[in-house]
Amino acid sequence: EADETAVQSIVVLLQGLPLALELAGAYLGHRRSMTFQQYYELLSKDLQSALPKDVKSFTGHEADLYGTLRLSEDLLQEEPHLREVLDLLTWSGSSPMSIDLMSHLLGIPNDGTLASALSLGDELRLLQRSKDQDSYSLHRLVGEVRRGEIPLDQRLEWVDPVCVRL
Repeated sequence: EADETAVQSIVVLLQGLPLALELAGAYLGHRRSMTFQQYYELLSKDLQSALPKDVKSFTGHEADLYGTLRLSEDLLQEEPHLREVLDLLTWSGSSPMSIDLMSHLLGIPNDGTLASALSLGDELRLLQRSKDQDSYSLHRLVGEVRRGEIPLDQRLEWVDPVCVRL
């Protein structure tokens, strides 16, 4: 029963992301003495250590989840507002944010301008659309990777205007 609870907690923490679950299974397969509860605790504290690059996945997919979740500059050049949306959701709370609030905080008119960026983010499973279809949240793992890759203190030129609008 304790194992089942820990496994369910791991799935929730990884938000059911198939590659993350596969890599978690591969990690546990290599470290057979680690319990599910111990792994859940490691995963909760340090995602990068819990999903290391050197673990081979069962299907041979890219084992570096961090590398997989990093966004290419080409993608962000293709849809420039996507970077702004991702930055906003990376550094805001985990609750979904309405399109109206995003538009206001980013200083982008709410005239459908964000629709393409939100659609692409949703299609790539970087964003999760709420049931009401008017708000979005960032996939937790994507947010964690972005916070590690792009420290907020390096984005003050972006932070200041957002805070003023808030």
